[in-house]
Amino acid sequence: EQEPLCPGKSVVGTIEFTESPDVVRCVKYAVALEIEEQIENEWISKGKSAALGGRLHQTVEESVHISPDTVSTCFYVTLPPNATPDFRSDLMSLQWGLRFYFYMTIRNQKSIKTLEWKIPLKIRPPCSSFV
Repeated sequence: EQEPLCPGKSVVGTIEFTESPDVVRCVKYAVALEIEEQIENEWISKGKSAALGGRLHQTVEESVHISPDTVSTCFYVTLPPNATPDFRSDLMSLQWGLRFYFYMTIRNQKSIKTLEWKIPLKIRPPCSSFV
């Protein structure tokens, strides 16, 4: 299970592209730090939120990397120092996450396939040196 993160801290990761590089190649990837707010249906008024089903997404940070001949690479994103911790109530919920987009070519095909993958993050209240 993931250790909760504090606002202002960085998330660092490694990506390895070692499966069948002669058949499938990742030519580009993107990493996005996102917030998702979900308002419970009984609290949604008519309008924009209702049209979205009470779900709102916001990209806080995004980085795009070109990787056609890359075997291993790393990424990092930093949580804003004023990041609201994730929570759930009867009214709404707020969840942080990392969303990955992998753009791949497959041998003998001219099109690029996109794979999307999301990892939820647990954000706790701001860290204090006095606790």
